[in-house]
Amino acid sequence: MTGVQGKKVLLKAFLTHTEAALLQSFLEYHGIDSEMRDTHINSIQHLYSNFTGGIKIFVLESQLEEAKRIIEEADQNEIELSQENLPQELKESSEKEGPSPVRLKNRILVLMLYVIPILISLIFYFKE
Repeated sequence: MTGVQGKKVLLKAFLTHTEAALLQSFLEYHGIDSEMRDTHINSIQHLYSNFTGGIKIFVLESQLEEAKRIIEEADQNEIELSQENLPQELKESSEKEGPSPVRLKNRILVLMLYVIPILISLIFYFKE
């Protein structure tokens, strides 16, 4: 944010921090100042997103219509990424290499953040 003053209005709300951060980055790339609100409670406990109205993106009132136009334009131009749309050299390399290191890293992260704590909780629960 560049510190431009003015009245801020709600542009959009999201259930996850990731979606909100992606939109905020997209808006900033297009020169629109934005502010993310209600991130802390929703990041700590994402199940509260429905109660709090989600993570909200606010923009300057003077930039609201431009932001809506940019989002609508991006939605219309969205391309479905699938194997059919990939260039031939990427299709061949993905078939040869197998799962990417990023996917493997993400799977390990999910295991560490979600599965292991649940298993530990169950062990302590049934131990008592």
